[in-house]
Amino acid sequence: LSGSGKTESCKYIVQHLLSRAISYETMLNVKINQVNPLMEAFGNAKTWINNNSSRFGKYLEIHFSQSGNVLGAQLKEYLLEKSRVISHNSDEGNFHIFYMLFAGLSQETLTKNGLRAPNEHRYMSHNSEFAQLDNVRQSEYRKRFSHVKQSMLSIGFSLQDVDSIFTILSAILHIGDIVFVPHGSNDGVRVKNTNTVDKSIAELLQLSAVEFSSALVTELQVTRGEQIFRERNISQASECRDAFSKALYGRLFSWIVNTINSYLEPLENSGPLLMIAILDIFGFENFKSNSFEQICINLTNEHMQRFLNKHLYDLEIQDCQLEGIETIDINYIDNHYVIDTFLNKHTGILAILDEESRFPKSNDHTLATKLHHGPGVQFANVYIVPKDGGTSFTIRHYAAPVVYNIVGLLEKNRDTLPNSIVSAARTSNNPILQDLFRCNLNEKGTLPPSSITYHNSKLKRTESRIRNKENDDDDGITLKRNNLRSQEKSYSSYSNANTMERSAAMRTVAYHFKHSLTELIEKMNTCKCHFVRCIKPNYTKDRQTCLANCVSRQLCYSGVLNMCEIRRKGYPLRVTFAEFLQRYANFK
Repeated sequence: LSGSGKTESCKYIVQHLLSRAISYETMLNVKINQVNPLMEAFGNAKTWINNNSSRFGKYLEIHFSQSGNVLGAQLKEYLLEKSRVISHNSDEGNFHIFYMLFAGLSQETLTKNGLRAPNEHRYMSHNSEFAQLDNVRQSEYRKRFSHVKQSMLSIGFSLQDVDSIFTILSAILHIGDIVFVPHGSNDGVRVKNTNTVDKSIAELLQLSAVEFSSALVTELQVTRGEQIFRERNISQASECRDAFSKALYGRLFSWIVNTINSYLEPLENSGPLLMIAILDIFGFENFKSNSFEQICINLTNEHMQRFLNKHLYDLEIQDCQLEGIETIDINYIDNHYVIDTFLNKHTGILAILDEESRFPKSNDHTLATKLHHGPGVQFANVYIVPKDGGTSFTIRHYAAPVVYNIVGLLEKNRDTLPNSIVSAARTSNNPILQDLFRCNLNEKGTLPPSSITYHNSKLKRTESRIRNKENDDDDGITLKRNNLRSQEKSYSSYSNANTMERSAAMRTVAYHFKHSLTELIEKMNTCKCHFVRCIKPNYTKDRQTCLANCVSRQLCYSGVLNMCEIRRKGYPLRVTFAEFLQRYANFK
């Protein structure tokens, strides 16, 4: 469950491993330890069941020499919930880093970046009570901000990098404040608060205010070589604004991960490496309103449960068969039907969602109809159709039934970032922003390592750790600039690349999710896995309170009770022939 202590347990494991090993380079262990607080600030947020909920999956590899010295580390991110930047439930919060920003930046910097009180910015006002930082929270976030800033500097980020990151975060908040009003006679719009664009966004991101405003309200389409300028309506312009904010935060998050990896990467002459990896994945969620994010999170947890079942039960049976002893009778719930309900190639929920996402005229009701008549029929024991046939469905998960809201799934899955916005971002004079939009996202939906070209030229570790890597996933997509004055000049140089990469631009969030999940499972299959089961004592986040029914239910569906039964019925002690002879040879 979310809030059961997985992230804290992972931190203790990392700290223990590093405390037992000597680092090959000075302060390397300290740098690796600083990764957790940094990633928590940018990747965690308050939910109604967890004040520090991981909104992404974190896979940290620590590399060791044959003698046990720490040589480096590599971090991989999975499934960042970037939609939280623009919207979250009223009893939840945005990513922690935004609140730290208001508490930690000096008043001079806040004024320079044009930031007002948190609840005066649209992206921060969904929970007005949480956005209004009282003295206690202000002090807490100020300390955490200082810690995060020090963590970045300790890892190797320059002060210029840190300031630039905070500047981009400030710009994201201003982008959310853009308001559109009708303009012209054909449902066209213009930016109402031009000062926000001119004085805040354009200055912070170092790009043309005119070109950026134009990119928000118009789109260049090319049909048979002919350029057509199409005006957006208020709804479309608002979606474009929010899509840019999500993309900006998601790519910045990837850039931070890639930069961390460039500093912690083992040296090329390190020799054969040993590796211990720690996976911190988000827990099972069942909120008051469950949407696309909970589908991804809970499907990932179903896969983790399936992986656990395979290792605890299936491999136990295989061991008995290989040893020629009586097989243990094991009864456990096989959840592969739940996974098939989501991932069936033709009639799974994600396949139908992707299919509908390709049709511009599809809507929540057409999607609901196809889902109810697809997986709702084929997987009726898992997928429960509502009695009124409305825009929701219930899935019988291994942990509990969850009701999912269909409204908004198509928009979240498409997550379309218009070409005009990408082209405008590429005109920026901010080196980090140039890195963020230089290339296309890879199949996991993250920036490839080769995207940090600016930063690679400024690395502070030895030059030998800089490798000229070519990433196959780096599609190098080049999209057209959409400013009305510059579009015609740039069209010829951008059109060929845009045509070649059109299929890449059609990738959905579900597409990226499936590739991320596949990579994660493949990594786990190559490792000898150990499992840490975290149990939540109560549902109300109370200290010193343990509810028996809450604990017993988790012990049951997580497989802990079944594992105890296996150990009781089976062979808990596993000794090799060599170990047996060494210990008991004298008794022959």
